[in-house]
Amino acid sequence: MLEAKAVTKQFSDLGLIKKLIMTQFPRNERVPIRMLLWKAKASKSSTVDFLAFYAGDLFVGFTYMFTNDDITFVAFLAVDSTIQSKGYGSQILKYVKTLYPNNRIVLGIESLDESADNYKQRVKRKEFYIKNGYESAGFKIKALGAEFEMLITGGDGSISSDECLAFYGRNIYGAFLHRIFKIFIRVTTINK
Repeated sequence: MLEAKAVTKQFSDLGLIKKLIMTQFPRNERVPIRMLLWKAKASKSSTVDFLAFYAGDLFVGFTYMFTNDDITFVAFLAVDSTIQSKGYGSQILKYVKTLYPNNRIVLGIESLDESADNYKQRVKRKEFYIKNGYESAGFKIKALGAEFEMLITGGDGSISSDECLAFYGRNIYGAFLHRIFKIFIRVTTINK
């Protein structure tokens, strides 16, 4: 069973989280850890959960989530690559569901683009989430140079692209930055 610990500026394993951000996410998706900490502390429109997970003394990974009303958006979830495929990611997803049992839990994964260098990894990632009860929300969002297929679990199992965009605006970017970045966000409908 994993133990979750809140991540703050004084958290002793910030270096391990930073390493995961640098190694597990493409450059355009990386967010400086100081920005994550600031957003977690400063957010007024939502609850931000910045959590590190441990199996005993072993650092497993982290998640970073925004919750507003009945929507929880998992912005980051990473498990140390040296211990992947041991069930830790599934345990983290179960923990998120226990934290927000009545919520629609939404996340974005890199779209399945056969020309991408990491196509096989993208397929494996989608299979992982499907195995853990997620399904396609029926649309992709393109933002900041990347395209993400939105997946959902919980609640009634649906979210509209408008709800998702509004959630991005209120919670992830904040009102000011959302107005600036909104022109870069595009929605594409896909078949489930």
